[in-house]
Amino acid sequence: MSDLPKHSQRTSAARAGFSERTARRFDANPTLPSNRKIVHGRTVADPLEGYWEGNILPLLERDSALQACTRWPSPTIGSGAPWNGGCGSGGR
Repeated sequence: MSDLPKHSQRTSAARAGFSERTARRFDANPTLPSNRKIVHGRTVADPLEGYWEGNILPLLERDSALQACTRWPSPTIGSGAPWNGGCGSGGR
């Protein structure tokens, strides 16, 4: 995109052989994607953080028959029936 001082971003990108969107991304961060550090981590706070050590873990250790199951809404929108998330019978 050496044409950028003389031409618009759209024209410079086209002359360089890539899209205008790619030119905007390159202008925002000129580092190559292969050299960028990938950020890993939680994006949402753990809802069980305050309860796990004191409440849930002792229950799981005490009763071996206790399973950690979660019930999600049905994958069929509007059916209203709960879907068993894989624990016991009825799971996917």
